[in-house]
Amino acid sequence: MAEFKKGQWTGGFPETVSGGGSTLKNTQDVRQFLPNVISEYNIQSIFDAPCGDRNWIKTIEFDTLGCTYKGGEIVSEIVDDIGMDSVTVFDIRSDQPPKSDLWFCRDCLFHLSEVDIRQAIQNMVFDNHNFEYCMITSHINNDKNKSDKRNKNISTGEFRVLIFEEFDNFGLGEPIDIFYDDYDGPLKRNMLLFDLKNIREK
Repeated sequence: MAEFKKGQWTGGFPETVSGGGSTLKNTQDVRQFLPNVISEYNIQSIFDAPCGDRNWIKTIEFDTLGCTYKGGEIVSEIVDDIGMDSVTVFDIRSDQPPKSDLWFCRDCLFHLSEVDIRQAIQNMVFDNHNFEYCMITSHINNDKNKSDKRNKNISTGEFRVLIFEEFDNFGLGEPIDIFYDDYDGPLKRNMLLFDLKNIREK
């Protein structure tokens, strides 16, 4: 899509074309808690979308965890570079996701307009009941995140602070677990785990 291209967020991080949030330094927390989530919630399959260049997630031994990995990435050039059958070109706003226990969506939605966020969640969760759980990044509701970009609507491809609870979690209900996902910078964030079975049972 025109809003996204390879290296768009590289800025000073030669380690990865997916930006500072995908360096090994800035993924120390998620590389610890994601395997724990897989074990605790009996996650046997994960769909990582968008997966970026897989710089950090390739360090996780999914086979050892008994979990099947699939990735989806909107930038076709990155998918070609990865060169894995399990990673395909995918737009969370419109493409039909594969059936998986967990939709893992890290560091994405704060780059989408509010319309596109709602379209992505509608597509991935409400139109296609293919997931038991989803994990999504949200900035933390604290004074450090009170910037002029806080929850401001943007054009897709830009950035703003996105605090899920101030949008009623976009209809996903209350998270069943919250994991601090540290970043070497002033804007702190969590990953929220939602049980999608709770939505379908209402």
